Amino acid sequence: MAAATAKLDSLEYGDPAEFIFDRSGRAAARRSNLRELWVPPTFRTADERNVERDINALWTTTEQCAVVIGHPGYGKSTLARFLTTRFAQEFLAGKLDRFAFYVPLASLKLKDRTNQRAIVECALRAVGLVLDEGALLELGKSLKTATLVFDGLDELPMTHGTGDQIPTRIEAASLIRSVNIPNNESFRTGALSTIVTSRVTDWHEDDRTKIRPAGPV
Repeated sequence: MAAATAKLDSLEYGDPAEFIFDRSGRAAARRSNLRELWVPPTFRTADERNVERDINALWTTTEQCAVVIGHPGYGKSTLARFLTTRFAQEFLAGKLDRFAFYVPLASLKLKDRTNQRAIVECALRAVGLVLDEGALLELGKSLKTATLVFDGLDELPMTHGTGDQIPTRIEAASLIRSVNIPNNESFRTGALSTIVTSRVTDWHEDDRTKIRPAGPV
């Protein structure tokens, strides 16, 4: 959780040509805490399209899977990062019984892996942690209690290209649906077990990529 907060609870900004360098010689953008720079967007739920709600409409939903759809630049990935860090903060404060995994789907690798292994590896890579067996096993156990934040369904291709390692959008949607199977012993299946982000156009492009049951927000 410390690694997730350090990596995800901030925004990078500024001219890339003006990046400063850290002690290891790597370029580093200026960073500020999300809470200082970013205002969460408002939402319209699927059943009340004319009513705007704040982020609590998502945070407190009773749906097992919530899908956030928005146009380019809406801030879907920033929202996914924000929710992951908020879960961590609430968990550490004793206000929640679980934390969250941030799973950027464009980095997901399914080949020769179980769904559980693929998700844990992707979550570790996303926060800059080494894929050692100890960390993989420990986080693997947490899948039964964690909320999974699947970011960027729209970023995946519809079909495989030559040498593609990332899954297609259809394969990723199938994985997410398998996570949401009621009483799935490998994953948490209570309220808000999974959160998925996608662009509006891509979400409506093909019914095979839609996640059900879901409550688009």
